[in-house]
Amino acid sequence: MRELGHDQTEEDWTRWVEKWSKLSTEDFLRSETYSRPDKLKLQPWPEIAIDGYKVQ
Repeated sequence: MRELGHDQTEEDWTRWVEKWSKLSTEDFLRSETYSRPDKLKLQPWPEIAIDGYKVQ
């Protein structure tokens, strides 16, 4: 993972898990915080798609 660097340590993983575990699935789908290694930035999901994804 690019965010973690090439030589990940346990401390690096702990910080990464702490960062991303704060977001709910819905918050993640609404976010613009993730970009792929090929520099393509992923767009947030539309609300109608998030509503369809929810388990009722």
